This record gives sequence, structure tokens and C-alpha cells, in this order.
Amino acid sequence: MRAKMRYREQRFECGDFLEVNIFLVFEVPRSCGRRKRRKPTSEIQEKLNQRNREREVNRVICANFTDEDYYITLTFRVKPESLEAAERAFRSFLGKINRIRRRLGLPPIKYVKAVEVGKRTGRIHFHLVISGEGLTSKDIAKAWGRGYVDTKP
Repeated sequence: MRAKMRYREQRFECGDFLEVNIFLVFEVPRSCGRRKRRKPTSEIQEKLNQRNREREVNRVICANFTDEDYYITLTFRVKPESLEAAERAFRSFLGKINRIRRRLGLPPIKYVKAVEVGKRTGRIHFHLVISGEGLTSKDIAKAWGRGYVDTKP
């Protein structure tokens, strides 16, 4: 029996962003189930999985943020003892930002965060996208107060 080929369309509508994936699907007769994994994931599959994770983060950002929001990189002047200490400092930063927003009568902040450890220095820094309504770059830098802040709209 010959397998039929069909096209499948996958659509993602995220705010003003539309992503469409079209790919070929082979219709084959169903067997009685999938077998158990025997080999570890291949390098090619790992790269594909990473690309799909990056696309998913991009969709989340496009669906929840606008051009008035900020992309921020927070770095430490002095290297924290551990990742847990860095996370505590980040939670403190969020609390300060939320207090500023509460004073302005705004809802709590929305954010997407990624933690990165530098390859050469081993320094921890945070990349995040935050809702920027009512905030200025100076407010963000003052709330961080632990090192360098790079803010971009």
C-alpha cells in the first residue's frame, strides 16, 4: 500500500504577529503503538528542539507585549555567590518595580525572563522583556542598583 502525502498548515496568531508553518505529512497505516526510546536525542533533533523553543518564546512575547514595552539586560557589578542569590536580587528588583507601578495606579508588571551565565567571566545576568507603561529608564536603573542596566524599547 502506498502512503498518501498531504500538506498540513500550522498557524500562530500572536498580537500583530502571524506565523504560518506548512509541512508535508505522510499518511501511513497505524501500527499497534510506538516503541520505547532506544537512542539518545540526535544533535540535529536537539537543534530543532532549541529552534522550536525560541519560536515559542517569540510567540509569547509577541502575544503579550507591545512596542511601548522594554527589553532589559541586568548585570551585577559584584558577582553574586550563587544563582539563588542572583534570583533573590531579581525578585527584590521586581518588588521595587511593582511598588513604583502601584504608586502610579498601574497593575503589577508582566515580564518574560532568561538567565544567562557569561562564558568567559562566569558572571550572571538577566535578559527580560517587561511591560513599560509608566516606567522610565531611570526608574528601572534605580530599582536595580546592583550594576549595569541596558534598557531598550
